[in-house]
This record gives sequence, structure tokens and C-alpha cells, in this order.
Amino acid sequence: MKRYIKATIRPLSDEGCDITREIAELTTESEVLSELSQSWDRITRKRVAENPNTSEDILHILAEDPEGEVRHGVILNPNCPDDLYEKLSRDSNDLCRSFAAQSPRTPANLLYKLSTDYVWWVRNPVITNPNTTDDILLHIYEYYSSHGTWSENRTTANLAKKELERRGVQI
Repeated sequence: MKRYIKATIRPLSDEGCDITREIAELTTESEVLSELSQSWDRITRKRVAENPNTSEDILHILAEDPEGEVRHGVILNPNCPDDLYEKLSRDSNDLCRSFAAQSPRTPANLLYKLSTDYVWWVRNPVITNPNTTDDILLHIYEYYSSHGTWSENRTTANLAKKELERRGVQI
């Protein structure tokens, strides 16, 4: 199998690339994952990053990948170590931060930081995260109500208000 993988790391066709990506997604062999983590193809590297059999060492390397899509794959990995998870929740890539905002794995202190993100698709999922405290929701509501010149800010404030009402919290 390894000989085949080496031959497909730089495939000559789209079909070879698809096969390499599928191997990266499905293999349980650490040696194969290590080899594929160095692929020229960012999607192959992302699939390695998402693979639950990928070692922490490789996840740490992929967390530094220049492609945000690959770093997003690391945070999607159910075995992503806590230190990487926290680091990637502050990543420059919107997808990493948005995933952290949605994930029940994210603690309240990180959710508070994500609630002030400049990108609405990062901060709005914080509102429905089960770990978001009422205090964080009140902060979101008060801040974005007073900074309501952009429609995204008004939407964020309204979503926080509805969640507070759903929880029975008086504003």
C-alpha cells in the first residue's frame, strides 16, 4: 500500500488525487497518515487532519499549515488536543473560529472571546452554544444593541435577546 500512496502523493490525474484523499480520510495506519500529511494537495492534508487516527504530533504540525482549510480540519478532529483547540479557536481562519463557536466542547471563557468577533458568522453561533452563560448573552445583547448601526449587529442583538427570553432571563 505504501508504494501506491507514494505514487499518488503527486498524482497525474484527478482520479489519483481522489484516491489519495480517500486514503487520507479512511486509513488507520500512522505511517500512511504521516506521509500524506506532507502532500502538496491541501484537501489531502485536511483529510489527514480530520482523521481521528492522526497522531497528536501530526496534528500539531498541521495546525501550523499555511492553508486555513487544513487548520480547520485539525479543529474538526475529535481528538484535537486542548492546547491546539484553544489556539485554533483564535485562528485567523473564520471557519476555525466559527466551528469553535458552535462546538459544545468550547468552554465559556473562549465563547466570551468569540462573542466579540468582528465576523457575524463566528459570533452568532455563540448565542446557541450550550456552554454560553446568561452573562455572556447579556453582554452580547447589550453590546450589539448599542452598536446597532450595521444590520449584522442588530441581528446579533436580536438573536441574543430571543435566546435570553427562551431561557426566561429578564432584560
